[in-house]
Amino acid sequence: MNVASLNCKMLKQVLQYLQSKEFEENPEVLAEGFSKLICELNEITSNPIDRLRGLKQIKVYVKYTKKNCAC
Repeated sequence: MNVASLNCKMLKQVLQYLQSKEFEENPEVLAEGFSKLICELNEITSNPIDRLRGLKQIKVYVKYTKKNCAC
């Protein structure tokens, strides 16, 4: 499995997690789960350039998901 497909898998998990949580009630739970996903991504990607690409993709997903919900 290549880094791009692993990053895509992680991004899907992030998106599903963000969509399944209610932001107003448990922002700490959201932050904790998101931190775990970031740690998993960092463990998977050994190349710093690939890690930055993955984090940039996550940033874009979070930006547009947050924009579309009532946060």
